[in-house]
This record gives sequence, C-alpha cells and structure tokens, in this order.
Amino acid sequence: MSKNQVLKAYSIKDVSKKISVPTGTIRQWEKDLNGLLVIPRSRQGARFYTETEISILAKIKEMREKNLSKDMIRMLLEKHFNEGSEAPSESFGVPATVEQPLVKQEQAPAPQPALDMEEFKAALDSYKQNLVQEIKLEIKKNQMEMLEEVKNGIHEGTLRTVQGLSKSIQRSNEKRKSDMNAITESINEASKLNNETVASLSDSFVKSSKGTFEQLSKQISESSRTAAKDYKSMIYTASSTLDKAQKDMLKMTKTIQEDQENIVETINQNFEQLGKSIMQREDVFQDMVTSYREVAAAKKTKKWWKVF
Repeated sequence: MSKNQVLKAYSIKDVSKKISVPTGTIRQWEKDLNGLLVIPRSRQGARFYTETEISILAKIKEMREKNLSKDMIRMLLEKHFNEGSEAPSESFGVPATVEQPLVKQEQAPAPQPALDMEEFKAALDSYKQNLVQEIKLEIKKNQMEMLEEVKNGIHEGTLRTVQGLSKSIQRSNEKRKSDMNAITESINEASKLNNETVASLSDSFVKSSKGTFEQLSKQISESSRTAAKDYKSMIYTASSTLDKAQKDMLKMTKTIQEDQENIVETINQNFEQLGKSIMQREDVFQDMVTSYREVAAAKKTKKWWKVF
C-alpha cells in the first residue's frame, strides 16, 4: 500500500469470528510458529490483526484441517518466507486504541509471495514416501522380532520335548535292564536249583529202588513245570514293558507334531494380520493425499496470500 492509505485492523475476537477458530487456538498457533507467525501489537501491547495476518491464519487452518503436522506447516512457511524479502508480519505504529475500525498506517507490510503449490506437493510426496518407508521398516522389524521369538519358542519346545523323550527312553531302558537282570537272576537260581535237584536225584537214584526212581521223576517234572511258568511270567513282563515304551514314544511324537502345526498356523495368522494392517494404513494415507491434491489443484491459480 502507498503512504497514508487506510489499513483496517481487527481484534483477536473479530479474527476468531471471521475464520471460525477459537481465540485460544489462535494464540497457540502463535506459540507453535514462534518466529514465523508474528502478530503486531499496539503501544499498549494489545494484539491487532490485518488482512495479511488473517490470510496466514486462514491458510494455517486449512492445512491443519488436512491433518498436516505442526512441523510440516512450519517447514512450508519457512520455505515460503525464505523466498520472500520480508518477515510474515511487522510491528505497526498504531494509535493506543486498536479496536477502532480504521487505523492510519504509514507503510503496510509487503504482500506475501504465493506459496509454490508444486513445491508443496513435492514436499508432501516426500513426506509420504518417508512415512511409508518408516512404517515398512517398523513392520519389518516387528516381523523379524516375531520370527525370532517363534524360532526360540520352537527351539525351546523341541528341546524340552527331546529331553523329555530322552528321559523317558532312559527310564524305559533302565526298567528293561532291571527286568532283564531279575530274569537272569531267576534263571540262574532256577538252574542252580535244578542242578542241585538233579544231583540230589542222582544220589537218590543210585541209592533208591525203582519206586523211589519214579517218585524222583515226578519231582523233576514238577520242578520243570514250575520253572517253565516262571520263565513265561518273566518273558510276559518284559514284553509288556517294551510295548508300553513304544506307546509312550508314539504319543510323544504325535504331541511334537501337533505343537509344530499349531506354531505354523499362528505364524500364518500373524502374517495375514500384519498384511491387512499395512494395506489399511496405505489406503488411509492415499485417501488423505488424494483429497489434498484435489483441493490444491482447484486452488492452483489462486494466490491465497494476496491481501484483500
């Protein structure tokens, strides 16, 4: 504006009604964008706003509605102001009362150059790529950690199963060994008894008559039958022990197989869930970018920084 041109100023309440933003939010934007959004003050320290500051606040509101972060807004404003020759707003020498509708100003701040929408879209695309890359890296990291935990779980479970199986086999072997020792001792005792019986019978046979010989023969037959029964009982006991050990091993093998199938099914479910999560995040971000590009394309030829 030229010298002595009338410049209209507004209070913060007027600006709040004009752009439909609470006064507390406007003050918070001033804090968040300290050094970029400079609101002029009167000699008494009261804030007042011109069309320049109102235009900047309206654009900040628009960017916030597009879910742009504070850091992204600061970066875009810094880039815009670095291309210009002056700060976004300067202190104004105004009379003590700023609520008056008209205030004389010797020289108004220079109009702000329009923000390059192509550069803004490029920055937004770069931000999108970085965000997607960070999400992918985080998901990949989580997948690696999950796989490592699953591997450790499988290893620990298999190790415990093998150790349990080894202990069971060892106990079965020890039991079979004990049974075989008992059988061997019984056989030895029976053999010793038979030898003693035969020796006794031989002596008796020499000394005894025919009737005595028949009696001794009956005793030998009876002793043989008793020994045969003992042998059968011992062999049956050993066979039962072996069958039980085989059943235990089959049951243990089946349990290992079921555990491995459950672990594989859990891994597949986790991967499927992670894939769905990635697709949902990508769809949400694509919708946001598409919406902003449509708005930006519609306003591409309009200089929103122009002071009305």
